[in-house]
Amino acid sequence: MKKLLIIAGPTASGKTSLSIQCAKYFDGEIISADSMQVYKYLDVGTAKITEEEKCGIPHHLLDIVSPLENFNTYDYRQLALSKIDDITKRGKTPIIVGGTGLYIDSILYKMSFLSRDVTLRNELNREAEEKGVEYMYAKLAEIDPEAHARLHVNDIRRVVRAIEVALCGKNNKDDLQQAVFPYTMAVLEGDREILYNRINERVDKMFANGLEKEVDYLLSMGVTRENTCMQAIAYKELLAYKNGEYDIDRCVELIKQRSRHYAKRQITWFKKYNDAVRINFLDIENDFNKIIEDYGE
Repeated sequence: MKKLLIIAGPTASGKTSLSIQCAKYFDGEIISADSMQVYKYLDVGTAKITEEEKCGIPHHLLDIVSPLENFNTYDYRQLALSKIDDITKRGKTPIIVGGTGLYIDSILYKMSFLSRDVTLRNELNREAEEKGVEYMYAKLAEIDPEAHARLHVNDIRRVVRAIEVALCGKNNKDDLQQAVFPYTMAVLEGDREILYNRINERVDKMFANGLEKEVDYLLSMGVTRENTCMQAIAYKELLAYKNGEYDIDRCVELIKQRSRHYAKRQITWFKKYNDAVRINFLDIENDFNKIIEDYGE
């Protein structure tokens, strides 16, 4: 089995440019590990790579799902494993790129994907009644930080549902000790303040590039706040703005704030990979040799 190359890290840390560099060097094809970039028409708000930025490198698992549909970790895992097999058989290097930790785990480790049933849901509902919304919200942050970032603490129904979905694909602790595939993982990290400034600048760029127009188009398709895609950061805030819940300045600030908080949770998630190559996002050119050395081992 050919070794996987995984590029992970928080939003706005430079995963896209590093992935292109790696794909050129290792003769690879890129498989996205982003839970929102799977959706069609969510381009500006997810900072989806453009055709020009791809530099001719094949990209997989982008724009594969209608925004009117739901998509979960099990769906992703099945498609990702199929792509890995295909890319490997053609003698190419599979490069997994993204910030959705649960998606990356679903590739690397055995996952149970237990059937969601009434018993589990009832147990979680009882737990919510006994321990309250703050407790359940904190529990979701540990299990699935991306869902935690999408949801509001007071939206207890969706919080409980997200915990249920995550638990159905949760790894056994023993499984985390042994990956299904051999791999090298590069995690981008660096100065927190600089990262937050990059996030703020990215949000400003999203608005300049037509984020509001993109949301209008989704609404014209019949997409509502009940659809999973509209729970993504930037989309849910803009929808609330359009519903008159706050003004545009507050909308922009909330998107920046929640994106920074999400990045912080991503950083915490990726710290658990003790064997990862740590790449400073401000010094990628020099640190790239670390990836070359580790992948060649």
